[in-house]
This record gives sequence, structure tokens and C-alpha cells, in this order.
Amino acid sequence: KKLFLISLTTILAIYLIILYIFNMFYKQISLQKNIAEKILNSSNSLVIVTNSGKELIQVNNTFLNFFEFKSINEFKKQYRCICDHFIKEDGFLQTIMGKITWVEYILNNPNKTHLAKIKKDDKFHIFKVFINVVEDKVFNENEFVSTFEDITTELENEKALLKANESKNQF
Repeated sequence: KKLFLISLTTILAIYLIILYIFNMFYKQISLQKNIAEKILNSSNSLVIVTNSGKELIQVNNTFLNFFEFKSINEFKKQYRCICDHFIKEDGFLQTIMGKITWVEYILNNPNKTHLAKIKKDDKFHIFKVFINVVEDKVFNENEFVSTFEDITTELENEKALLKANESKNQF
């Protein structure tokens, strides 16, 4: 009877220790996730996390505000990818670039400037697109963080400045 009680107490103690350790790891992971989300949402650019450009995994608030959605799931009910919004025009990224995805194309051409054109509210927005690889050595599946920096206003200002200079040079 004593041996049974000692065994039961030992098992209970081990269970409580394992539960405590699991709880510590869970809190640490939650904290890291919270920090990552704050970093993601601190950007004024559209930021997405994707697996090779085919499926959205995570987006920031700037992305949701730009496309006027409350959540990524709401966006995914209507669209598969940000690339569904790409305007088909020479010089801009397309869903498929030759035989590879737009993400693979950017990764294969790191020295080029990559632009995407997206229409919103009857206005075209031009984005400079950057990609970083997040390597996952545990599950052997990489994710890609894509940043879409809206340069529309810069381009419009540049165009207006050129026009003003041309007018000035005519006199």
C-alpha cells in the first residue's frame, strides 16, 4: 500500500513538473509571437508572410487596411494571394513570371528592382517589393516575408517635378 502511494505521489509530482515546464514554454512562445506581431504591425508597408507566394500565412494591419479587410481569413475567403491583385502590365510582377512564382522570381533576381502594380479605388498604386527568407530547419519548410513599399506618391512627385522643370526650361 505504501509503495502504491509513493508511486502515485511520484507520478503526480512528475506530472506537475512537466505541466509547469510546458506552461513556461507556452508563455515564452506566446510572448515571442506577440513581439513578432507588434514588429509586423509597426511597418507602414504592406507585409505578408507566405510559403513561396502561393498561400498567405500572415499579414500586417497595413495590408488589411489597404485591402479593407478585418482579418486574413476574410481576405482568404475571396483571394488566394496578394498576386491576385497584380495588374498585368509589362515591367511589373505577375502571379507567374515565366514558369515560376513571383516570389521565386524575386529570389532568383536579387539585383533587380521589383515593382508590383495594384489598383485600389480607381487609383493605381506602385509598390517596390522586397523578400526575405525565413528558414525553418526543424520542419524544412521556408517561409517568405514580402514587403510592399508604396512608392506611388514618390513617383507622382517626381513626375510633377520633371514637368515643372520642363516648363521652367521652356522660358
